[in-house]
Amino acid sequence: MPFTSKDLQVNGLNFHVIDEGASGDPAVVLLHGFPDSSDLWRNQIPVLRAAGFRVIAPDLRGFGQSDKPVKQSDYKVALLGSDVLGILTQLGIGKFHLVGHDWGALLAWGLAAHMSQPSLEEALAGMPAAFANAFRALPVRPEIQSLTALSVGHPEAYKDPPVAQRERSWYIYFFQFAQALHDLQDRNYQLLKDWSGGHSEAIQWIAHFDRDKPANLVAALNWYRANTDPDDSIVDDTPLPPIMVPTRGVWGTGDLHQTDWPMTNSGQFVAPNKFSYTQIDGAGHWMQLDKPDEVNKLLLDWLRQ
Repeated sequence: MPFTSKDLQVNGLNFHVIDEGASGDPAVVLLHGFPDSSDLWRNQIPVLRAAGFRVIAPDLRGFGQSDKPVKQSDYKVALLGSDVLGILTQLGIGKFHLVGHDWGALLAWGLAAHMSQPSLEEALAGMPAAFANAFRALPVRPEIQSLTALSVGHPEAYKDPPVAQRERSWYIYFFQFAQALHDLQDRNYQLLKDWSGGHSEAIQWIAHFDRDKPANLVAALNWYRANTDPDDSIVDDTPLPPIMVPTRGVWGTGDLHQTDWPMTNSGQFVAPNKFSYTQIDGAGHWMQLDKPDEVNKLLLDWLRQ
């Protein structure tokens, strides 16, 4: 059965947003990553909803049924964060829990760092201009209650990664090249299938990329091209303030793209006694699909705290 969804206009773009639940229910915001859409959370949404949560899962810009601006600069992480702020505001969200995966996790780390500060002045300090302007303009400031990051650690944990993590991150650099577009589409997306470790979800990605070719794939690659630099860190050099809300990092032992090193080292960017870490044995990068029951139990136990 399809989930309840709506189209919202934010930052001049149309966003497809799943919104399941009542306005008075505690809210959980789910942010997907590359190369997914809100459909990534299909195994979590019914369980969270049955537990009494209001579940909000947008297709982020460049993915799924949301708009896909054509300029690479339209995918800067500050703009991506302001999209989420706009969605929260339009839905009337006050307090909320934030859950992110892959790029959605990186986005969630940044949102939590800024939004969990005790005062407006502290929240605005160090914010990128586009995000700060959106934050100042909010009629009501949404209040983050917790963060759950799946697979991908805090962006500053990638500043000096060990060789093993550098090896698994090869594709981040490859995606910068124009040739990547051709190579990913070649032989019915064989490289994309290989990159995913033969994951069954690749069928969904390929169907989406073929639906508007090559625009949909270019939009997805622009997340990397706008925010990563082979000569620098994974996002940028601006230090984030420490995250002040309870934070759970989750990593799967079968992840082909991430070692546990970034996640286990993310606690240093969270306030003392606010960070906890869990690994799921046998789960790959897309743990929500590989081990849905374990992920659902983990989320429910965590959010109910």
